[in-house]
Amino acid sequence: MRSSGEVGSGAALRQYCHPYSGQPWISEHRVGVFNPGPDPVSHVRVHLVSMSQPRHVNGYEPVIPCLVPLLSRGDSSIGITLAPRTEELWVVGYTATGSDGTLQAGHFAPPDQRWHGLPWELDHDERLRFRYEIVYDGHAPIQFSVLLFAERDTLHCKLEG
Repeated sequence: MRSSGEVGSGAALRQYCHPYSGQPWISEHRVGVFNPGPDPVSHVRVHLVSMSQPRHVNGYEPVIPCLVPLLSRGDSSIGITLAPRTEELWVVGYTATGSDGTLQAGHFAPPDQRWHGLPWELDHDERLRFRYEIVYDGHAPIQFSVLLFAERDTLHCKLEG
């Protein structure tokens, strides 16, 4: 799945959903930040700055604010230099539907950037909104949000630019 939207300063955001490595029942949700150029931008980072509270946290309270990890596993606190006409991906979280039909989400606001499985159970009528900022040298932060919701017994993420 891929959708795109323009974000301030000419940058574009795209969302992606992929099966998690070796576990296809888990979906990995990513946000791509695209630099349309013509100049590179330095120290690009994505921060989760607020979110609505899940009803069932199962021992892993969200930690706000937090840095969103890079898919490339680089240092999220330093960020990356994004060359013109290139895109970098950040992993915002994971979702799954359990064998018993439970809707599960995890790693959206982890306390230590480690994998903790899918500790939040979401109700079918529950919607969570995550608010993010893209920060990079010499520019005001760019804000966007991701809505997590259930549709037909599956959790989906929708990018809101």
